[in-house]
Amino acid sequence: MSKRKRFLSSFLTLTLIVSLFVGTTTVTSADPVNIALNKPATSSSYIGGNTAALAFDSDNVGTRFESVFGDPQWITVDLGSSYSVTGAKLIWEVAAGKDYKIQVSADNTNWIDGYVKTGGTGGTETCTFTNAVTGRYVRMYGTARTTGYGYSLWGFEVYGTAVNIVTPTNIALNKPATSSSYLGTNTAALAFDNNAGTRFESAFSDPQWVTVDLGSSYSVTGAKLVWEVAAGKDYKIQVSADNINWVDSYVKTGGTGGTENITFATAANGRYVRMYGTARTTGYGYSLWSFEVYGTSVVTNKVVTPVITPASGTYTTAQSVAISDGTSGATIRYTTDGSTPTATTGTVYSAPFTISATTTVKAIAYKAAMTNSDIATAAITINVDNGIVDLGPNVKIFDPSMSSASIQSTVDTVFNQMQTNQFGNERYALLFKPGTYSNNVNVGFFTSVLGLGKNPDDVSITGAVRCEADWMNGNATCNFWRSVENLAITPTYSSNNLAPAGTLTWAVSQAAPMRRVHIKGNISLWDPLGTDYDNAWSSGGFIADSKVDGSIGSGSQQQFLTRNSQMGSWNGGNWNMVFVGNSGAPTNDSSYPSVPNTVIDQTPVLREKPFLTIGTDGKYSVFVPALRNNAVGTSWASGSAAGTSLPISQFVVAKPGTSTAASLNQALSQGLNILFTPGVYHLSEALKITRADTVILGLGLATLIPDNGTAAMTVADVDGVKIAGLLFDAGANNSPVLMEVGPTGSSATHSANPTSLWDLFFRVGGAAVGKAEVSLKINSNNVIGDNFWVWRADHGAGVGWTVNTAKNGFIVNGNNMTMYGLFVEHYQEYQTIWNGNGGKVYFYQSEMPYDVPNQASWMSKNGSLNGYAAYKVADSVTSHELYGSGVYSFFRDAVVAANSGIEVPTLAGVKVHHAASVFLTGNGEITHVVNNTGNAAKAGSVKQTVTQFP
Repeated sequence: MSKRKRFLSSFLTLTLIVSLFVGTTTVTSADPVNIALNKPATSSSYIGGNTAALAFDSDNVGTRFESVFGDPQWITVDLGSSYSVTGAKLIWEVAAGKDYKIQVSADNTNWIDGYVKTGGTGGTETCTFTNAVTGRYVRMYGTARTTGYGYSLWGFEVYGTAVNIVTPTNIALNKPATSSSYLGTNTAALAFDNNAGTRFESAFSDPQWVTVDLGSSYSVTGAKLVWEVAAGKDYKIQVSADNINWVDSYVKTGGTGGTENITFATAANGRYVRMYGTARTTGYGYSLWSFEVYGTSVVTNKVVTPVITPASGTYTTAQSVAISDGTSGATIRYTTDGSTPTATTGTVYSAPFTISATTTVKAIAYKAAMTNSDIATAAITINVDNGIVDLGPNVKIFDPSMSSASIQSTVDTVFNQMQTNQFGNERYALLFKPGTYSNNVNVGFFTSVLGLGKNPDDVSITGAVRCEADWMNGNATCNFWRSVENLAITPTYSSNNLAPAGTLTWAVSQAAPMRRVHIKGNISLWDPLGTDYDNAWSSGGFIADSKVDGSIGSGSQQQFLTRNSQMGSWNGGNWNMVFVGNSGAPTNDSSYPSVPNTVIDQTPVLREKPFLTIGTDGKYSVFVPALRNNAVGTSWASGSAAGTSLPISQFVVAKPGTSTAASLNQALSQGLNILFTPGVYHLSEALKITRADTVILGLGLATLIPDNGTAAMTVADVDGVKIAGLLFDAGANNSPVLMEVGPTGSSATHSANPTSLWDLFFRVGGAAVGKAEVSLKINSNNVIGDNFWVWRADHGAGVGWTVNTAKNGFIVNGNNMTMYGLFVEHYQEYQTIWNGNGGKVYFYQSEMPYDVPNQASWMSKNGSLNGYAAYKVADSVTSHELYGSGVYSFFRDAVVAANSGIEVPTLAGVKVHHAASVFLTGNGEITHVVNNTGNAAKAGSVKQTVTQFP
């Protein structure tokens, strides 16, 4: 989120997903000539008369192509027929390409990289492909220039040999087939019978697969899918040697059905081929008239890879390990010391053996006159129930016996790395054991400062645990992704002239919660640099279950939520300040909108966030607070909060790089909870939470990225799941949803033991290209949410209207959900859609997308209504309440309008209390606040409000 006048930008990066069909080729010419000479050409742009064709008349050195002054730009030549392209030559004018690709396509739509250049300086560049690429079209695709001018080419030559396309043989014809499911008589075999009148059809759910057994090993080069109307939108073509371990050979996202011809970028050897679908184009199953496979037979004489049981995972008891192999007569050797076994080294396997400590088992199988198998590996972690665990290198643990100087050195080193590290992969948690400390802790990006006591006052820090905005000259609107929890602070550090000793600075915006903190002094929620008060912006924060002995000064904070906290006083307010269940906070909101407060005396239902603790015996545990109703003030006002302590032995301690989706799902299936240590976790499949009362807790904003277009996490429709402290980051392959709580159609009532979610943050783009149709979807009933930031990136890497694509941020289908602190921004249609009845939201903040290209592309209700509301309650909803909301616009790229910030059915049971629309800067307007009520927020009329609707 970037407010008012200062915005970050970056070059766009594009991910190109190739779905190109190319058959076996026969070379007919080998003359090394310029095959692009005088061929037809097009470009993304040109200036004056410097058209694309002038780059391909290389016999004329006095003419050139020139693009407009922007990125990206491209120039394409049509070779007229298919060629095996081996390279190109670019003759640049002074205005050259610094970063660019030479790409080849068969259809002028789907492109394959033949050559990638970074850091070019111009001149004459010969681009030789590592591997020839077959196609009819060749282009230079530029993403960065050497000058401020466009891309300018005197000459663009292409080299290669003409080819003839030979129709490949369908090696899957009438081969045995299986599937995850089928309907009626539409079995898997009907996709492989070359009969246009028969088809395979799966059940109406995801994921589903259909597999063909080729009978022997093939070098598989591609496939052809002929879809019925009910097609696959997101799917993979995978190849396997054993029908167990699969290799992704082709990944499709955003498919629309029809006939899809697929050529693999790299051939894959295997006997089994399957279509693995994760999202459908319709509500029906996956339906294929035909599934063809292409490739050549492979003569193989290789021993099958051994199978180790149990597989990689975390276990709480000693394990009996068995190893088997599918090749008759093969011998197996294994190791348990981390070394790699061979046919002559390692222990010969004869019977199962027991391991009682964390061990990596490796195995090989071999047989005379055959090639040795691949190495099988199982990383088996044994968590003995001693409560003492290794939390990894990115968790820094401090003890009061350590010197203040050594602690200060560590926290300063972390901060210096993380102060401006807005989109890096580093993550840290700074843990303080119970005791007293004298330190000045400055908290940067992706850093959590956590006390390990049972109560906040168990850890007392004199000095500061602070967040400032010096890195952006006092602008705190990008101070995201950090936290402080469960400790006491006596502030003695002076951050600025308005925050002298005795006042702690916590100048943050979204995704920066303060929880269970006792501040023995005052707190300032902004950070003016010197006397530059006008540019010291901050926008959106969250304090819960905390005590501030003195005053809280909100300063420039444009909106803020304070929940179940005790304070001496609150001072200030701008657009949307919400107070729920506090003591000492403002008690009257009748002056709205002149005073921008929304006050709720009691918090109707909540459970405070779980937290990590350590006992005097050095054993860790996770404390899970109890459910509270109609609560006022902190959970620890009268001593330790009510709740349950879970020993660390009931958790798998996840670590980046070693914990996989498979190993974590295995641990979950064994009844374990998960403690994520700081880091980035790439997931090949969704983490599946299926057990009631499962606890998932992240440290240091641990980040989950789904790599294969799946969800990162799904939760069954069960009681009492608790998930906290995670960042869900969209991967390059489009995910239908990043996190889903309860499957579609969930109907159980969980009021006695609701699922609770805290500090969950979602990001699409920013660190890299990311795509997700929906970030968070909640289908279960009675869910409690506490502090979500759901963000389609407006700055950073991988950002653009067609780059970090994301339709909706947050969708609620379940009934009776209660939400405290909901921030949703920049999605391309409705930011939030609420379909369930009985929902209550306390504090909502949303920015509409900055990068809407034009009004025509941003119309709701089948093109009849300008823009999409930031908060949409479905017409079918009869009961809903929204307390304290701000919807903002900065239409940066075009003059566009949104008809309303909030759209709800006009019913007595659907109520909106204290709603504001704000024009930040830029173009256009939000025409109404709620439905057609309220004036336009636009230049000259920056803020508009509706006190009550209807």
